[in-house]
Amino acid sequence: MRFFFFFTLLIFFSACQYVEDPPNTKAAMKKLVLTDTIRWLKADKELYACGWGGGGKDKIRMLALSFFYYKSVKNIEEGRDLLVCAIQRFIGEIYKEKRLHKYLEKDPFPPEGIQIRIFIQDLNGSRFPSGELTVLSFIDGVLDYEINGYKQYELISIHKETYEEALSKWKPVHDKLTSQAKS
Repeated sequence: MRFFFFFTLLIFFSACQYVEDPPNTKAAMKKLVLTDTIRWLKADKELYACGWGGGGKDKIRMLALSFFYYKSVKNIEEGRDLLVCAIQRFIGEIYKEKRLHKYLEKDPFPPEGIQIRIFIQDLNGSRFPSGELTVLSFIDGVLDYEINGYKQYELISIHKETYEEALSKWKPVHDKLTSQAKS
């Protein structure tokens, strides 16, 4: 009888234990890459995460991040700097986390496999006036720069470029912006 009672308690307590996912599952690795990217971009570029996700049933074919940016972006060069820095950090974190590679549809993971959206607004959460950059996005390998239209909730795309085009324009401007910030 004691044996039966002890055995029943043992089964009950072992069944009620919380079992944590092992740290190398697809979900855990994806979360690690996303949180590392978010943490770095918040510290370095003052981008505040507002959304994340991914796509792919068996293998990861797409990862996405969305951010708020609470400063005015004066021109396309500043917007390009924000987007390209975010893209490079995101891709870098994916490459760095070797345990994630077995879950990727393509290895090395192409830049076209990530999506980044940056929503530009003031600290009150209001959009900047018409004609100012409002949304910066990187989807399917294309950087898109959008301004507020003159109607409510209207966005107008003012410039699109491929990642390769943006990268070739970005390097000289990024070096100039970095040297100005250090002075």
